[in-house]
Amino acid sequence: MGVREAYGGFRERYLTHAQIVEQLEAWQSRWPGFIRVWSLAKTPDGRDLLALEVGDLSEPQGPSVIVTANMHAAELAGSSVALSIAEAMLALHVEGGSDPAELPEATYQHLRGVRLVVVPRIAVDGAECVLDDARYVRSVPRDKSRSKGEPYWLPSDLDGNGLVLQMRREDPTGEFVVCPDAEGVMVSRQLEDPPPYYKVYPEGTIANFHGETPDGWTIPEASFDLNRNFPWSWR
Repeated sequence: MGVREAYGGFRERYLTHAQIVEQLEAWQSRWPGFIRVWSLAKTPDGRDLLALEVGDLSEPQGPSVIVTANMHAAELAGSSVALSIAEAMLALHVEGGSDPAELPEATYQHLRGVRLVVVPRIAVDGAECVLDDARYVRSVPRDKSRSKGEPYWLPSDLDGNGLVLQMRREDPTGEFVVCPDAEGVMVSRQLEDPPPYYKVYPEGTIANFHGETPDGWTIPEASFDLNRNFPWSWR
């Protein structure tokens, strides 16, 4: 059985947490000598934050590479990319790669000595909210503005077309104008652009409405921002 025969369709669709679990379990049950799956933590909603290690587990661990994905809840495609990388590395071990002729021998041998660690989805709970109800979530679905009773946008399909898109409203202080080459497409307003100008909001309604429209582009203040919990650029 080749690696592609254990393929769960992660290139064709955005994955739920259950589908990610199913793919990882399929790989591990078929090739336990080359892949190990474990839980880094349990989320507040009870889901496992999963990691998988790919390599020859019978050999001492050499150089390692870690790939993390879907840190922002709506960046769902990142999970599929991460799984594609894991699949390619797994193929090097179980079937010599999909086409060994594509790799120089030295590169092929070096990659087989690398231990790859993949975390396919960091924003586990947030991604489920995005998939379930098209709710905007930056990292985690625990926004302080909601618990405080402050107004916020609640995305919904107002016109019944099966899509949750965006709405525009003419406003002299708007940050957007209509693209001159594509009616209906909004682009950022430039100093020389003539009116009309528009504000852009999520399609939906305002919860806890107090008479003032909240900014549709303001990121709700969340308890944790997963993209700000590690050092970067030597800071």
